[in-house]
Amino acid sequence: MTTTVTFESSLEDYHKLRWHHLSKCLKHLEDKSDEEAVHRARVEIKKMVALYEFIAYCDHKLDCKVELHKLIRIFKLLGKRRDYGNALSLCLRFKIDIAVLDHEEEKMKAINKKIADRIEKGKDIFDRIKDDTIKRLHHADMDKWEKYLHEKHMEINRTLAAGPDEEELHHSRRTIKYLLYNTGIGEEQVMISSADKQSLDTLQDQIGLWHDVLLFRTELQKLDFDRAEPVLYATVEAEEKRLREQIPH
Repeated sequence: MTTTVTFESSLEDYHKLRWHHLSKCLKHLEDKSDEEAVHRARVEIKKMVALYEFIAYCDHKLDCKVELHKLIRIFKLLGKRRDYGNALSLCLRFKIDIAVLDHEEEKMKAINKKIADRIEKGKDIFDRIKDDTIKRLHHADMDKWEKYLHEKHMEINRTLAAGPDEEELHHSRRTIKYLLYNTGIGEEQVMISSADKQSLDTLQDQIGLWHDVLLFRTELQKLDFDRAEPVLYATVEAEEKRLREQIPH
């Protein structure tokens, strides 16, 4: 006998799973704040924010940015950690002395402490958010899910067709990630084809690689590295341009 899994039960299970994985990642981050832990926590927070964006799409009384404010603050701090780690890797890649980033090392120690403090203070709040949101899930259904995915897909296509600037292109990457994450809510009724999902995933990866180099180049410029080491700086600038030109537009 085959049991039909409803979209509503899939959403409940997915919501529960997201909180389970997030709790594990935040706990691991408290115990061991390495780059892999930072990456996993950032991914889980993005998946959670994407899910709550969809729930807010179905229940207009929910403001996901307000509801997940404390979690988003942790995410932003983790982003600073990630950017620092990326910058160190890019220094090695472009044969730039990592001493150029010495000014950031002390900042990272303070950021690590802030992350740990905010995780500890947020535990009870996160439990409350999870329990309160369960009551809101009935606002969502498969029709709204299909409409949400379609609208996000169209939004991405419109933005790319319009020749986005740097900020718009980076925002499109977030939209792509949210779309891809939220296709996982209803695994049995995938609304985006495998080919489209692969194409979008490749695109967001391309945007991410370019944006990492853009941030690195911008930081070097703030440090007057373009004047101190014009040849090395030009190499970074050329790579940024190359990666940007590879992004379909």
